[in-house]
Amino acid sequence: MASSRSKIKDEFLFYLPTIASWHQITSLTIEDPLDLCELCLLLSKMINLRTLQLNYYFNFDSDDDWNKQNLINLFNDASLCNILMSNGLQKLHLYTNWEYPDMISIAFLIVKRLPHLQIIDLNCHNGQVPETLHILMNGLPKLNFLTFHGGWGGGSQPYSKMRDLQKHNTRTYRMEYYDELDGGAMLYVWLW
Repeated sequence: MASSRSKIKDEFLFYLPTIASWHQITSLTIEDPLDLCELCLLLSKMINLRTLQLNYYFNFDSDDDWNKQNLINLFNDASLCNILMSNGLQKLHLYTNWEYPDMISIAFLIVKRLPHLQIIDLNCHNGQVPETLHILMNGLPKLNFLTFHGGWGGGSQPYSKMRDLQKHNTRTYRMEYYDELDGGAMLYVWLW
């Protein structure tokens, strides 16, 4: 399965320049994450990329930890992140359908490697929401909007930590929370 997936990706990357001009691409959605070499090759050609959406889906029946490891490796890759920043990336949309065990590490890597992000949209099931928000809100000076979708997990503890967020935040912000009928939650944060 993995080799046929890789062959399809290689063919796509080969034919892509004839389909679209690299400098015209300003937004990219990746449904099935590429390996880091393929992603680096692809993103290095998109000099006007402003929005990147990464969808990391995990099939508990058939996948190993490849997607989980690929996510941390992506934000740990200084060269790839430098390409994104130098090409003008402003918006990051990160979606997972599983609970990433250490969203705090991802938040620290985003702050370290993607310091000029202005908009972040996170969709994951995680009880580390308050800590993740604190890191992103205080660590990204250009961040002006953040959206969080997903389950909070951890019972009432994340809600009590959210109340403490004001005490430890160095930036002015406004926050709105919506609890959807299907059990998901949406949190909007505007920063000044």
